[in-house]
Amino acid sequence: MIGERNHEQRQRLIQELTLLVEDDERLIPGTIVFHESSPGRYFLTADTFDYGPVEVTDALPV
Repeated sequence: MIGERNHEQRQRLIQELTLLVEDDERLIPGTIVFHESSPGRYFLTADTFDYGPVEVTDALPV
């Protein structure tokens, strides 16, 4: 995904990852938000049934 330069392809991959995360039984469906804030920097937020909101950030070196 990091090496993909085509914007539409990256958006499709983000959509696929969002759907995979939606399968996690600990997360409330429909609350998952996954986006690229800048090249190589991604954010995932979701609400859990037991622990409230969670946020995952991944910044890869460029």
